[in-house]
Amino acid sequence: IQGLCPSDYAHQIGDYLDIGYTHLALGGLVPRGDAEVRDIVRLVYERIKDMRIRPWIHLLGIYRPTLQSDFRKFGVNSFDSATYFRKAWLRSGQNYLGADNNWYAAIRVPPTSDGRTLIRLRESGLSDKMIQRLEQKALQALRRYDRRAISISDCLKSLRDYDSLLARAETELKDLDEAYRRTLEGRPWRNCSCAMCKAIGIDVLIFRGLNRNKRRGAHNTLQLYRKVSEWQS
Repeated sequence: IQGLCPSDYAHQIGDYLDIGYTHLALGGLVPRGDAEVRDIVRLVYERIKDMRIRPWIHLLGIYRPTLQSDFRKFGVNSFDSATYFRKAWLRSGQNYLGADNNWYAAIRVPPTSDGRTLIRLRESGLSDKMIQRLEQKALQALRRYDRRAISISDCLKSLRDYDSLLARAETELKDLDEAYRRTLEGRPWRNCSCAMCKAIGIDVLIFRGLNRNKRRGAHNTLQLYRKVSEWQS
């Protein structure tokens, strides 16, 4: 069901129930503000609350933390959202949701196997062999830091030696340094019991290719599921 205004959603409920539908999804909610979404679910609830057979209400593609209590109060049964999954690679400072409910930045080590990345790296004037050596040194530094074999300063230096080849602005490099330090100091992958973190450790925090990024997205989605389960208990 979609509508131009909140009342449109409620007015259509009867038509769908007459056809025989028992599960209804409310769509077109993503661009709407919290107040309007609240009005939609409230009016739908008012329409169905006294029905002998109440339909299952699902919200398409929307998760609003501030509205969870309203969703429960107004009889929303389920929702889906790709927000936490996509944050794994779309938000520079919020890529990994820790078990402590804090967001952490993923650590970017762009792969030289990606043609477009390699073109940018070559602009540094270094040979492909040297670029690949710095790439591997950055990856090794992260794994050695995870084993507590090197200091955080040494790890960050290896990361910057490689990342600086991408000709980022100095302010951007400084921001990345601060975000990476917070991630490394927090060691959030060590405090998580999910299958992704257990299987690949610090690699779940490395921003590099679809495999790692989607595993991080799966971790985030699991964290969301756990949060919602806690609210419902």
